[in-house]
Amino acid sequence: MKNTILILIYSVITLFPIQEKKQTDNTHIQKDTVYYTLGVVTVNDQLEFHVDLEYGSDSIHKVFLPFDYYGTPNLHQWVKSFQVKNGTKILEIGTNYRKIAPNSDCEIHLSYQINYDPEELDKYSYAPNVSSSFFYMAGCQWLLPIYPLEKKLTYKISMKSDDPKWIMYSSLSEHIDAIALESSYEDLISAGFGGTSDAASQITFDLEGMDYSVFINGEFNFDKAEFFKQLKETLKAEKEFFSDREQSFYHITILPRTGLLAGASIPHLFYCFVDANETAGHIQDLISHEYFHNWLPNKMFLPTLKGEIDFKHEWLHEGFTEYFSRKILLQNETISEDQFVELFNNDIISINNNPSANESYEEIAARDNFGAAQKKLSYYRGSLIALRWDHQLSKKGSSLKKMFQFLFERCTIADGKISYADVFDYGNTFSLNFEQDIEDFIINGKNIPLEPDAFEGYVLTDRTVRLFDPGFDVSRSAKEKIIQGVEPNGAAYTGGLRNGMTYVKRKNSNRWSNSWSMEKPYIVTVIDNGLEKHIQFFPHGNKVDVQLYVKL
Repeated sequence: MKNTILILIYSVITLFPIQEKKQTDNTHIQKDTVYYTLGVVTVNDQLEFHVDLEYGSDSIHKVFLPFDYYGTPNLHQWVKSFQVKNGTKILEIGTNYRKIAPNSDCEIHLSYQINYDPEELDKYSYAPNVSSSFFYMAGCQWLLPIYPLEKKLTYKISMKSDDPKWIMYSSLSEHIDAIALESSYEDLISAGFGGTSDAASQITFDLEGMDYSVFINGEFNFDKAEFFKQLKETLKAEKEFFSDREQSFYHITILPRTGLLAGASIPHLFYCFVDANETAGHIQDLISHEYFHNWLPNKMFLPTLKGEIDFKHEWLHEGFTEYFSRKILLQNETISEDQFVELFNNDIISINNNPSANESYEEIAARDNFGAAQKKLSYYRGSLIALRWDHQLSKKGSSLKKMFQFLFERCTIADGKISYADVFDYGNTFSLNFEQDIEDFIINGKNIPLEPDAFEGYVLTDRTVRLFDPGFDVSRSAKEKIIQGVEPNGAAYTGGLRNGMTYVKRKNSNRWSNSWSMEKPYIVTVIDNGLEKHIQFFPHGNKVDVQLYVKL
């Protein structure tokens, strides 16, 4: 995925099973069943979520307020009211919990209201994305946590709005007014719930019996009609790639979030949060990549063995996904041949910038500071290996696409698992030593040889590029809130940054972020002599000679 989400386990509320002997004849609450009704109301240009919750319990217990597993601090602060009904009682009120007593029928009836502040939540990458005319939330951002987290219950959820303009959707079902499923709270952490009041921002179409809905909310600087047209072709091509018709519906939602280009793919839904100024091309690339993940690795994957880390196999899961998603964008004319080639040139440059460029798998796995740079290395290495193998297979009368279609068909009888032997055997069929390539480039970290004739009309040519180097100690400056380690005559110094300035924030600074742009300056906001300054510079460091593909 383009972005990895850390999920923490946090146990909070216990649901006690109903003692059936205490139930009255007129109760509608079934045993081990949770009933939610989510209502969306716009009041004074503010979106309010009114939630009713009912379940059975025969004991006094604590009910904890929503807890966000995606990094939004103190999510409970947005719960503006919490009430009980039908004889349920509140015995104690805490900052993030209520102690509840059931009524005489062993039932709990709760009603709470959530009012998120859009500006405040815009600071956090995967916080609820809310405005007066649209919203998107993960399940953990409005459902009450249920302990034990892994306990399977029946969830009956209904989403509604009194305003007929609102279109609601969820990753759980096509029928948002009557969602019913067997699940645990743990399984619902990432479930998607959203809606929009702007019909012009949505398009629905059918592809081979599967219903797609695409939602674009917020102000973006691209033509929506053209975007929808290109995206439909991308989705169609990826479905045809695998000839897979298992999912009956699929949602894609694009929402604004300042300074971000990230998303996550969950069953039946891909959601992405992107900066309002992001280009249509970058968003198309993100969606193409993430939608391909529905198959690789969601339905065909190299399993991680005991003692291994995911990084070992992400040359395939991420790098090959990147390669195929680009090929599909080229095939659909969403990107040009020049843009396609430039993406691989960027991979070459990014590997040269990467601090782990020539580290072995064991060295990377042993790193204390394994982070975005190491994660992204799999994308760069994998896409170049895919380019190499596709080119070699094409000379033998096959292709990487045919190889993956073969592997996909084979792994359907193996619970989605493929093995290195499956991959290597396919190469051996065409007298290609894929095993040696993985040993050299992934296990031992050797440089990946570039195919001189990989692109028709392009040649490999020596070029001098500048490596990424901000020219100051970024981590120490951010941690201690004082600019430190400014290199004399470095990029930051030339731009006006000096040791001792008060650090405030930085922008376009993460070289390994999807939203980072080499065309935009690195911006550091500081306080100097009592005044706030925005210091801009291009983080150009040492020069290095690399081979890049250049048009004839």
